[in-house]
Amino acid sequence: MPWLVITILLALATIGAAIFGVRREIRMGVPALAVVVWLLISIFFSIHTVGQREVGIVYNFSGTISGNASKSPGVVTTWPWQNIRKENVAIQKETFVFAGSDSAVSKDQQPITATLIVNYQVEPQHVVGLYKSIGPNWKSVLLDGRVPQDFKETTAQFTSPEITLNRPALRKITVGRLRDELGKYDVAGRRRVRQQRRLFAGLHGCHRVEAGSGAAGAAGAGEGRAVESRGGAGDRQGAR
Repeated sequence: MPWLVITILLALATIGAAIFGVRREIRMGVPALAVVVWLLISIFFSIHTVGQREVGIVYNFSGTISGNASKSPGVVTTWPWQNIRKENVAIQKETFVFAGSDSAVSKDQQPITATLIVNYQVEPQHVVGLYKSIGPNWKSVLLDGRVPQDFKETTAQFTSPEITLNRPALRKITVGRLRDELGKYDVAGRRRVRQQRRLFAGLHGCHRVEAGSGAAGAAGAGEGRAVESRGGAGDRQGAR
């Protein structure tokens, strides 16, 4: 948009000088100066930098994504009427806290307070497809809603004593559900479980869970047990 506005202003200045210029120097000089300024401005708006662990998505003036490939890190060029939106493709961490009114609930209706940490990474070669099928707000669409839902549905399958005793199973089920749901989005945005490259790699979970201990907890005789689990090496590799 700035490039277009400047271009229109320079064009109007050139036309005005050609029509209303009294002296020959003005009629010739203003258009020549406008061309030089326009070239410099065009070069300025055509050069962009993309940082390490980032890719650039090129947008046209109309707001649509240009092409099917993203720009790699470094100095990149586009047409002056295009702009670049950068997306982080490094391994990122998101923390979800389940406490108070947002606590999960066990099968025996005991409150489950937990801190769930999800590490995720978007594969660079699929960023453009992710933007085209879901949009730049893909995180709020795919992660922010699904992670709490999957974790709460998983804890609802266990009683509070089972949660403290079977924490690997709790982690495995939660992470498995996330992988299945997030891995369904391929480049075209279709939902397929098999034979499609994953948009996400490196999903694994780390949670700290405090489960109520039934009658003992209600009587104040004992506190909920705290358990921690971390995704193993297998969890750190995204399914392909």
